[in-house]
Amino acid sequence: MNRVLFDIDRKMLDKIHNSSLELLKETGIRFPNKEALDIFKHHGFKTDGEMVFFLKSDIEKALETVPETFKLHARNEDNSFVIGDDSYRMAPGYGPPFIIENSGEMRQSVLEDTHKFCKLVQTSKALDFNSSIVAHPNDMPAQTAHLDMLLSTMMLTDKPLMGSTSSKQCAQESLEMAKIIWGNTEKTVMLNLVDSLSPLQYAEEMIDALMVYAKAGQPLIVHSSCSMGSSGPITIAGSLVISN
Repeated sequence: MNRVLFDIDRKMLDKIHNSSLELLKETGIRFPNKEALDIFKHHGFKTDGEMVFFLKSDIEKALETVPETFKLHARNEDNSFVIGDDSYRMAPGYGPPFIIENSGEMRQSVLEDTHKFCKLVQTSKALDFNSSIVAHPNDMPAQTAHLDMLLSTMMLTDKPLMGSTSSKQCAQESLEMAKIIWGNTEKTVMLNLVDSLSPLQYAEEMIDALMVYAKAGQPLIVHSSCSMGSSGPITIAGSLVISN
């Protein structure tokens, strides 16, 4: 599948990058989580209450520890793939709570819809892995819905998985379920999406989930939730700086 991105020259990229570095240094990011703050302090980061400030050298040092590529393993090894090699991998939508029928009627999604979408993901040649919330099962208890969705993915697809990041407990339970397939493994077997709480902060439960997966050696997508004019600046330039 050919995917075309709009062209941004190096000068513009550098301007966005340098503006982001200035924002991280002067304004900082809010982390309302004691364990996270203790980790930052241990590594010499400047803090003020729940605010953490990042120097360019801090960021570059951290980036040196990140592998350029990693392999995301699937239950069917033929569906495993490498991330970070300048290729693109596609997953379905994330978090839809509603279904629109062919008739145009809109209704809440249920577990049966989750099953159907998992089957579509499995048979699709355009989708490489499943999202953790391909369709939210509103007919299941909220406290355990993440387990129902993950079980559906594990049973109905043999492509790579995504775990739940709704809370520390959800992350821990997702890892326990992954052990059903892989046991205690050091392989990267579960990709996980952590949302920021734009502008310039993270919710405590997101930080908890991030640390659970990081300690388990599982990869993370750290996603900006910046929305122009509401949780971010009204301008494209300002929103790009925050999102970056």
